[in-house]
Amino acid sequence: PQRGRQQLQGTMMSSHQSNNRTNDSTVHAAPPTLRMEPSPLTELELRRHPQETRVERLAKEWLRLSGEAPVGLLKLFLSKKLSHTPKEEFQIMTRLGGQLIELDDGLTLQEVRISFCDADQGMMVLHYRLRDQITT
Repeated sequence: PQRGRQQLQGTMMSSHQSNNRTNDSTVHAAPPTLRMEPSPLTELELRRHPQETRVERLAKEWLRLSGEAPVGLLKLFLSKKLSHTPKEEFQIMTRLGGQLIELDDGLTLQEVRISFCDADQGMMVLHYRLRDQITT
């Protein structure tokens, strides 16, 4: 029995030692290099038009959202944040050549940036206001 135990312990030791050798000689691969794609997010300031008095300013005018988001989504956001319905009463505008231009609901923010903003402008600035009420 004593000899059997010694043989068993010897077998366990050699098996443990061989496992250690395997672990010590294991070559670890370097972690894969991550490639950073340009961010699909667009940063913008959404400011109340200076002459607008019928709705409040946003508490936080700085937004970051997908460049694929349409201008119409900003109207929905304003409608909810400022508790004003219907959302169709909002106009979203950008400045081009000193004039404000109303943006179509279907334009994406990326399209607005490419089409209307100067490359050196930095953050895109959009303005909002309520449509003038037309009475007939």
